[in-house]
Amino acid sequence: MLLPFGVATLSLDRLSRLAQAAESAGLGFPDQRRLLLHGLPAGFVALMPVLAVPRQQLLADLQRLNTARPLADGTVPLRIWLDNARMLVIGEPAEGTFTQALAWVAEALRAASSDHLEHEIRASRQAGPIFISHAEDERDRAWAAWLAAVLSDAGGRVTAAVIDDVPGTNWILRSGRALDEGGLVLAVLSAAYLGSARVHQEWALAAQRDDGRAPALVPVFVEPVEAPGFLRLRTPVHLHGLAEAAATRAVLGLLAAPRSPSGGEGGAARRPPFPGRAD
Repeated sequence: MLLPFGVATLSLDRLSRLAQAAESAGLGFPDQRRLLLHGLPAGFVALMPVLAVPRQQLLADLQRLNTARPLADGTVPLRIWLDNARMLVIGEPAEGTFTQALAWVAEALRAASSDHLEHEIRASRQAGPIFISHAEDERDRAWAAWLAAVLSDAGGRVTAAVIDDVPGTNWILRSGRALDEGGLVLAVLSAAYLGSARVHQEWALAAQRDDGRAPALVPVFVEPVEAPGFLRLRTPVHLHGLAEAAATRAVLGLLAAPRSPSGGEGGAARRPPFPGRAD
């Protein structure tokens, strides 16, 4: 079925088996077709082709229902047909076939829902804003500046104190608004980070908004330290000990769809110096 949140379609083989079972149970006649389609909007049914051969009609109906979006109330058209078919053959051998088909539909809907959630997460990470939470320490600022440059080159919209907290800026207000937008939040973990009251407020604020989708809070280790509190439960990215090429790949992987920097090699040349291990 083509759903508003993804695609989950029963195979043609399964549809053929359903059509054959329906024909064998005597559901291919016009009066039975009206019963099978009962509950579907008249306008929807009017657009379905009418054929002379019962098996062809059954298969055409199933194919149409199999590619239909849910109705306005969320009802799945194919499920209506299957429920009606099962009711018409209660106690007959075909009942088991239609019951099994309803399970196929439920499985397909679950898979489509899961795929949609994954798609939303990826889209949020790829297109959404990125907030970099870092300590005020000089080395941490260097890491944050490098991260911001790599992600910006790849098309990310980055907010970080190292580039945005300029004189006259209300950083608390600006960072709060950035976190409210959702997207990706990177906590640049180091010894200095663990001792910074300001960044504790930032990631605590991000945690309050973390619903499992956006913002996605990711610990980025630039030193071998232990993550504080609930950050231990988040899958981290380790940059300490990596050369620049490997670190760049790891950072671009945060976007869920790694991309080359928009500026090509020239973009990399304009970046701040890499704070980590030399190649």
